Formats: sequence, C-alpha cells, structure tokens
Amino acid sequence: MSLKRRLILNAGSSWASTATSGILGLVLIPIILKSVGTSGYGVWALVSSSLSYIVILDTAFSLAVNRFVAFSRGDIKEVNRFASASFLILGSLAIATVIVATLFSFIISDIFSAIPKEAERSAQITCILVGCTLACKMIESNFRGILQGYEYYTMSNLVTILANLMRLVFTAIILLFWKSIIAVQLIFMISAAFSALIMYIFAKKTVGQLEIDIFHVSKDAARKLFYYTTHSVSRNGSSMVMFSTMTLLIGWKGTSDDVAVYNVASRVPEFVRGLLAGTQNVFLPSVSNLFASNNTATIKTIVKKGTQLSAVLTLGILVVLFVFTREILTFWLGGDFSEQMVLIMQVLIVSVIPSGIFGIWFPVLVGIGHLRWLTILAITTMVASIVLAIILIQGFLAAALVPAVVLALIMWIHQGMWLPLYGIYKLGIPLFEYFRESLYRPIVATVISLAAIWGLNHIFSQDTTPWIIRFICAGIVVMVIFAAISLRKEVVDFTIHMKKRYGGIGKQ
Repeated sequence: MSLKRRLILNAGSSWASTATSGILGLVLIPIILKSVGTSGYGVWALVSSSLSYIVILDTAFSLAVNRFVAFSRGDIKEVNRFASASFLILGSLAIATVIVATLFSFIISDIFSAIPKEAERSAQITCILVGCTLACKMIESNFRGILQGYEYYTMSNLVTILANLMRLVFTAIILLFWKSIIAVQLIFMISAAFSALIMYIFAKKTVGQLEIDIFHVSKDAARKLFYYTTHSVSRNGSSMVMFSTMTLLIGWKGTSDDVAVYNVASRVPEFVRGLLAGTQNVFLPSVSNLFASNNTATIKTIVKKGTQLSAVLTLGILVVLFVFTREILTFWLGGDFSEQMVLIMQVLIVSVIPSGIFGIWFPVLVGIGHLRWLTILAITTMVASIVLAIILIQGFLAAALVPAVVLALIMWIHQGMWLPLYGIYKLGIPLFEYFRESLYRPIVATVISLAAIWGLNHIFSQDTTPWIIRFICAGIVVMVIFAAISLRKEVVDFTIHMKKRYGGIGKQ
C-alpha cells in the first residue's frame, strides 16, 4: 500500500473512531444528566477528573510503544522486547492505580467543597471504580500501541468504537433502574475491560509471533521506554494536567453545579479537539520511518499538506459551531442550560482553533526526535495556565468561566504561535512559503464563510425558519466555500481521477 493511501486510510479510520466515540459520548451526557441530576453529574465529573492524571502514563507508554514498534517492526524479537517491557510496566501501574484510587476515596470529600455531604458515599465508591477503569485502560494502551506501531489503526479504532457503543447501550439501560453515578462508572469500567481484552486478541491475531513475556523483560527496552516516556509524559501529561486541573479548581472554589456547567460546555469543543488530534497523530509512524531513511523533503510536504487539511477541517467545523452554539445546546440538552454555558462553550471553541490548525507539528516533531523544547514549553504552558487560573478564580471571573478564558489565552500563545514557528525553524521551511501553501486559502475561506453565514441569517428569519434548516444551509455553504477556495486543486485532481477510472468503463 502506498504511503499516501495508508495515511488516508489511517487518518480516515481515526477520524471515524474519534467522531463515533465522541458522538456516542455526547449522546450519553443528557441521559446521565437527566438520571443523576446536575449536582450528581458535577460530582461524577469532579471525581473522574481528580484521578485523570494517571492517564498521563497510559497515553505516554502507548505512544512510546507505537514509536519503538514502528522502528522495529521488521524484527519480531525487538517488537516482543518492547511489548513485554511495556506490558510489565503498565500492569504494575494498573495495580498501583487501583490502590491509589482506593486510598484517595477516603479523603476526596474533604478536599473539594463541591461534593455535598449527601453524596460523599457515592463519590467514594465511584472513585474506586474510576481507578479500576483507568487500570483496564492502561492494559489496553499497550496493545493499542502495538497495533498502531504496525499502522493497523483501523483495527484499534474498531475496538474503540465497539467499546463506546457498548458503554452507551448498557449505561442507558442500567440508568432506567439504578439512577446513580456509581451505576454510570460501573458500566464505564466494564466497557474498559472489554476493550482491553478485544485489543489484546486483535494484536495477537494480527501481529505474527507476538509474545508477551513478563519474566524475561529486557532492561534495555524498559530503559528506552522510560527515556522516551519521560519526554512524552512531560509533553502530553502537561496538557492533561492542565485540562484536569481546570476542573479541580472549579471543584475547589465553586459548586458541583459549576463543575457540571463547565464539563458539559467543554464536551463539544473537546470532541472536536480529539477528532483533530486523532487525525493528526496518524502521521507519527510514517514521519518516524521517513526520518529514519533521511527523507526530509517528504516530511516537509506532509507538514504543509497536513496543515492545510487540518486548517480546512478545523475552521470549517468551528465556524458553524461557534455561530450556532445556542441552537446546538438547545437541541442537545433540550433547552436546559444557562447563558453562561453558551459563553463558556464559545470561548472553548476559540481555544480549539490553534491546536486544530497546527497540531500536526506535535507528531511531526516527535517523529523526528525534537523532544527537549517540546517538553520545556509544554511544562511552561501548564504552569502558566494553572497560575493564571488560580489568580482569576479568586473572584475576578465566575468559577465556571475561568478555565475557558485561561485555555483560550494559553492555547493561542503556545500552539498558535510558538509551536508552528519552532517547527518551521527546525525543518527549514520558509515562513512565507508555509503561509502561502498551507494557511492562506483556509483563512480566506473562513472570512468568506462568516460573511456568507451572516448573509444567510438575514435571508432566513430566525423567528420563522427552524434552526436546523439554517444550520444545514450554513454547513453546506461553508463546505462549498472551503472546497472551492481551499481544496480547489484536490477537488479537480479527484474529479479527473474519477473520470479516468469510471469514464473508461462506460466506453468499454
């Protein structure tokens, strides 16, 4: 399979997985809210966030296994060395996670004022179940890393979709009889265990001669994994710490309702952020292989084209979401939301734009080994965001609004300015060339799209025209504008290809 076709297939399956999982997750929100109430939802979100720091190691080791397997996939012995070392490390961390979650459950109600006294017992049990859920995800991440290192993204993404579908169906069923945050987290734990088991089966069946031997783990493989993971933890972990701490600060100073408002408002922007990141991360193994063969020219081409496609996808989606935020919340939650939630969601949408456009630089720079400054800037960004949030939450802004404002400012400075400039410098791409080939047309399309939506809102009366009609029309107009301006060459090439392929069949 050609590099281009493999990238498209992997990116497409990752996009489908993230989109499906995100949509299923969004469907769950109103179901859980209706069953456990706003306060109960806030407690559940707070407990989940308080333990989410452990996911840093899960994600980091998955990326580490991905990278080393990608380098070693021609040698099954090397693959087994890294797979076994990672499994032993993650298995040990999984056990430690359950222990930590159990101990933490005894003090969690004393730390956060947002947990009311009547919810203390439920919060304690939920905390333990969250620890068990994270433990299952750690085991799963080892086998996901192996599959993705071989670029079997379609298989790992299929497992993710199945697990999320299972979670949605069983959560909806059990909440009919047991309306508790304990029930919600119990189903999440079961679906995580199912996902880990299926991911192992897929990895075992797909990768020939894959063997996990925890009794003869290579110290050298473990050392390399830890070295790479140290940087990965600092980079990816810094982002996770930043996002999780924002929620914890609300729980520290605000109420469970404040936590719920922010958590719900962040779901759609985070869905889009995950959708874009999942599409961008598939470039990591390919860039690693290209860098190993000293093929820098192709990497530059991938970066410029990837930035253009990311910009089109990001701006095309977010323009419509920003304009129709209130209508989307009305449809999603049935009108049960505050104006504060609308404002928070719009600010968070703005915070997604820089990571959506320039997020491709993360897997590219990781793939070519530029880790030090990525690590330093990630830690600096995390610290700056937390300090700024602590200052603003002392009464300068409403507790639920503080994280949104902080993330918008920090993300634009870090990912909207520093990251692309650093990447351009390291790869030696002229700044004007990068702007002209990757960003100019998407920006023009964005400006025209906003003008077109403004015109549509004046043509279609908001009082007489259903919002869904205006939403669909705006989406179609935006798609046409971006296709005509930003993807003109790609559309023409695709049309010519289809004519050559199917035009000949008709003549025959």
